[in-house]
Amino acid sequence: MNTIFIKGIENLIEDNMKPTKEQIIQIGLKVVDDVFKEAYNLQTASATKDKVKVYSLGNDGYYEHDGWHFSVNSKEKYDNEYKSFFIYFLDSGVPLHMASFLGDDKPRFVYAIKDKNDKYTVVDEDKYFKHQNFDFKNFVRKNF
Repeated sequence: MNTIFIKGIENLIEDNMKPTKEQIIQIGLKVVDDVFKEAYNLQTASATKDKVKVYSLGNDGYYEHDGWHFSVNSKEKYDNEYKSFFIYFLDSGVPLHMASFLGDDKPRFVYAIKDKNDKYTVVDEDKYFKHQNFDFKNFVRKNF
């Protein structure tokens, strides 16, 4: 992974610039490598702009915002299927919830933040939201 490139992404976020599709893919690959610790097939990596959901604590609704949907498949096959990895990003490049699943498995969403060693580490929901400290005034509130 190109650490200099990833650090450049963080500077974009601090300067309120929006990352490109290629930069979202690079961040997504780093997150998959750090969090899921599994080899991925670079040919399957993709990112598309779309609305993303930030679920509120307590599960009483969610917020909607512009963002990116990132996905990549594993290199290794499991029972004739590849494992899929999905990460949702805000349009600023901040990773939201992420999941991996195989076939018909129900995805389990996890949250990760970057630690002091520049690695993404899984944290619980409370720690994630405390760390991110989102300013929800720019998000659209939705109810279930």
